[in-house]
Amino acid sequence: MAAIAANSATLHEQLREAATAEGTRYLTARGEITSQGKVVLPALHKAADDSALTWQQRLMARICCEWLERGTEIDALRKHSWETDPESDMWWKSPRLVSRAGLGADLFGLALQRFRERRLWYYYVEIIWKSTGEYRIPRDSSFHGFWPRYAHKALCGEPEFYFVIRILRERLQRDPRLEHNDTRDARVELYERKTGEAIPELLLTLKACHGIPADTQSAEWHTLQALLASVDRLIRMARPQDADLISRYIAEYPQLQGLNPKVDALRKRPPVAEPAEPSFEPGH
Repeated sequence: MAAIAANSATLHEQLREAATAEGTRYLTARGEITSQGKVVLPALHKAADDSALTWQQRLMARICCEWLERGTEIDALRKHSWETDPESDMWWKSPRLVSRAGLGADLFGLALQRFRERRLWYYYVEIIWKSTGEYRIPRDSSFHGFWPRYAHKALCGEPEFYFVIRILRERLQRDPRLEHNDTRDARVELYERKTGEAIPELLLTLKACHGIPADTQSAEWHTLQALLASVDRLIRMARPQDADLISRYIAEYPQLQGLNPKVDALRKRPPVAEPAEPSFEPGH
């Protein structure tokens, strides 16, 4: 039993290392897990639903399971011959038919169909989360920028999209100053989806979004009016359990005090349950 516990502790640390890594370091950390082969699958399956681990570690366990159990299917998608796909051959026969947006854009509908047929949900989550570049084989600039978009769209409506939301929220936590394009994109998507559970992260980004100086008293009137409109929008998105957090934010700005009645009304709404993390169902 002690040996099993020690092995579990090692695996959990490997999952933590991979979950926090990026780029080449990430691929190396993932490889240290998957190189153990299918013998590690029982432990990974257990870790995939282990509430004692972080959501990032659980997600990492699921990604490793998919590479071990369905790696050949991932490679088949990456090597899919769009040239011979009966529904796409028109683009290859007549390059003049390719739009200015490029082949990757023109094939979006077909690619989305093929991605959904494969149901490689955790591979899709991974390339959104870690930007691994493990896209089409051979590498093709026509597809490279679109591969994560296909994955993102394919996940919409699936239980595993839960992890996409967690990833977008994590980006805002790491970059509340909105210094990177993917963070700005994450903020826009969370707003457009009216993601109530992302209120804490969206509040963090408001100063950067509206260019509010550290000395808030020196902020220009039109800037504070834009901030007021943003906070008002967040209140409409928010859950009752976010009321105290929003109230504390409003307290920092005399110009926002008029929103307090809306926060009081928010407190009176019925509680909203946290989104549930899907259980791990390989290949569902």
